[in-house]
Amino acid sequence: MGYRTFMPLFLPKTTRKYTTQQANNNRFITALRFVVENVNGRLKQWRFFDKVVQNSSLKFVHGYLSIVASLINAYRPSFINDTSHDEELAKAFFERKDMINDLEKNLEDKDIMKARQWLKYDAAQACPDFPILTEEKLREFTLGVFQVKQARSYTVEHLDLDGEYEIRVRKEDKQLLRVNLQSKHSARKNYHILIKYNDETGTGACCQCSVGSRTVGTCSHATSVIWYLGIARHEPDKYLTTRSSKYLELFEDANHYSSESPDDDNTLYTLAD
Repeated sequence: MGYRTFMPLFLPKTTRKYTTQQANNNRFITALRFVVENVNGRLKQWRFFDKVVQNSSLKFVHGYLSIVASLINAYRPSFINDTSHDEELAKAFFERKDMINDLEKNLEDKDIMKARQWLKYDAAQACPDFPILTEEKLREFTLGVFQVKQARSYTVEHLDLDGEYEIRVRKEDKQLLRVNLQSKHSARKNYHILIKYNDETGTGACCQCSVGSRTVGTCSHATSVIWYLGIARHEPDKYLTTRSSKYLELFEDANHYSSESPDDDNTLYTLAD
C-alpha cells in the first residue's frame, strides 16, 4: 500500500527525559494520531464497543460498526472544522523539527540554577515587558490546543493562598525566567521551567519533564507559564477565579434559599461552570 508506520519512542527506564530530537519526532506522531484516538473515543461511547467483544458477536461487528459510524457522521460534529491554517501549521512543524533548544544547557547547568542567581517575584507584577498574547497567538507557539487547555489548571494549582504566582528572574538576564511547578501526576515531582523572551526572537521554553526539551511546540508546564504571563494575569477575574470559589458562592446563596418556594418542583439543577 506504500504506507509508512511510526509509533512514539518509549522512554528507557534509565533516562528521565527525551532528547530534543526524540521529543520532536514523538510530537509529529501524536499530532497526527489524535484524530484516530478521537474516533475510537466516540465509538467507545456506545456500550457494545466500550468493552471486549465476545467471539460469538464477531459476525455482527461489521454491521454494528457501520450503523454506529453512520449515526456519528449524521448527528455528531466533525472533529476538524477549520482547515484553513493546516498548511501553515505543517510548515511550522517542519521548520522547528531540527531546531536546537538553547535553554536546555542552562537548565542542566547547576551554577545557573542555583537559588542565589535568581530574584523571587510575584509574577502578577514582574516582567512588564513580557509580550501580551492572545490564545490564537499562543497556539501558534505551542502548535496545538491540548497544552493551552491544560494551562489554566496548572496555573491555578501554582497560585498560593493569597493568589500570588511565584516566579524567579535571573539577576544577570532579566528576560530569563524560572518557575517551579508540581507535576499533576505525582505530588513528589517538581519541574523547573526556563522561559526566555525578547521582542525580536519571541519566546523560548525548556522544562525538566520528559518532553520538555522539544522545539516543536511546548509541554503543558511551560505553556501554563507563558499563558499566565501573556494572557491570564492581564484579566485575572476572567481566567484565575478558581472553581472552588464558585462552589462556595453557591453554598452562600443556599443560606438565603427558601425551601417553601412554590416553583421548587420545576427547578432544573446544573453544575456550575
